[in-house]
Amino acid sequence: MFDTKILGKRIVLLRKQNGISLEKFAELLCISPQAVSKWENGHTTPGTSMLPVLAQIFQFSIDEIIMRKGI
Repeated sequence: MFDTKILGKRIVLLRKQNGISLEKFAELLCISPQAVSKWENGHTTPGTSMLPVLAQIFQFSIDEIIMRKGI
């Protein structure tokens, strides 16, 4: 199992490294900015259907996004 806070930090770091605003990121995912904010703050996690989309946007495997060390 993974820590939701750590996953949230990974998502925000990857989003910023890719130069994507929170609003643009939410738009790409067809969800609200509030939902993204909840992920990034570790209050919720992306649903499994969102993981392939995140992997495509960040150009990482799903495992790398969830389990990546050093982020």
